[in-house]
Amino acid sequence: MSPVQAVELLFFAIFGQTTHELFKVETVQSEWTTVLFKLTFGIYMLVSVVVLINLLIAMMSDTYQRIQAQSDIEWKYGLSKLVRNMHR
Repeated sequence: MSPVQAVELLFFAIFGQTTHELFKVETVQSEWTTVLFKLTFGIYMLVSVVVLINLLIAMMSDTYQRIQAQSDIEWKYGLSKLVRNMHR
């Protein structure tokens, strides 16, 4: 196994693609189509991971903002309940 193949195998293993033998569909396939497919697939996987991480960060930020907005209301409700119980 050449160093280029090892790096390629490690790169695709990051995304769970460990069966690099399945990239070849036909026995008679030119080399440039395999290289083009691997390059396109690698770029697609990188972009999809970045988009999914960005989506996760956006969802967590939205959840944090909603909790922060409700925390002020909850604090005021708890304070009014405490004041009402102290007047009894």
